[in-house]
Amino acid sequence: MDNTSEKKSFISNLKEKITIKNIENIIWKNNLRKGIFISTLLLLILSLVYINLTSNYFIFNDPYIEDSGNLSSIDKAAEIILYIGEKNIQNGNFDEALFGSDSIYFLPEEIEGNSIKFPGLIEFTKDSKISNSKYSEIANYHIGICYYRLAEESENSEEEVKYYTEAINYLEKESESSQFNSFKKSQIGDIFFQLGDLEKALKYYNKSLEFEDNKIFRAEILFKTAETEIILKNYDSAINHYIEIKNDFPNSPYSLDSDKRIAEIKILSDK
Repeated sequence: MDNTSEKKSFISNLKEKITIKNIENIIWKNNLRKGIFISTLLLLILSLVYINLTSNYFIFNDPYIEDSGNLSSIDKAAEIILYIGEKNIQNGNFDEALFGSDSIYFLPEEIEGNSIKFPGLIEFTKDSKISNSKYSEIANYHIGICYYRLAEESENSEEEVKYYTEAINYLEKESESSQFNSFKKSQIGDIFFQLGDLEKALKYYNKSLEFEDNKIFRAEILFKTAETEIILKNYDSAINHYIEIKNDFPNSPYSLDSDKRIAEIKILSDK
């Protein structure tokens, strides 16, 4: 058989196998693959565009600094806003620290931009660029302190409880620093002490002591724990905490008071 006959035979067999339905299936599959490919490519491009735009949001359109130009990152704006918040707290302007004001804060010459808007620390933490950053941790702590101080200043018992509750909510937010967490647990203990809930106060003081690496505030927290335990008549535990202060922090001012407290407890326990 010559080559021509072989080719005709092959084509005839191929025609018998390929029906209209086969052709439709091939076209549909190819179009589907093409559609999937194009859709995937478009999604990828849109994702890259979104990431690029959001990552540069502060660089090209800072929401706080007017005429900001090209800031290198959000760090400058965040640090300035936290600084303004801290200053307001130091000056006793707790409402302004929390909720901001219409005041315009002019920037130093080394920072691009004319002035900065202070949105308040609460609004600041809601910003998507801030919510999971180190700045949010610091801001949440400052917010907790603001509510704590507002509660101390309040002469209305219901308002006082409301402020203390808000303070606890913000101080409960965890941070990456164990020392910071320890200190915040201690302050929550202080709040419950102020509210007269000594059992909960003691619970948070003990939680604070679970962070072993907190050497800076540990003597103070041990002392507050022991003082609370005396009121609750947990004398043995109180003595143990005073002894820890004497042994581990002999130069601490709390060490001098510990001897006096241990002597007082022995008198109380003999009654």
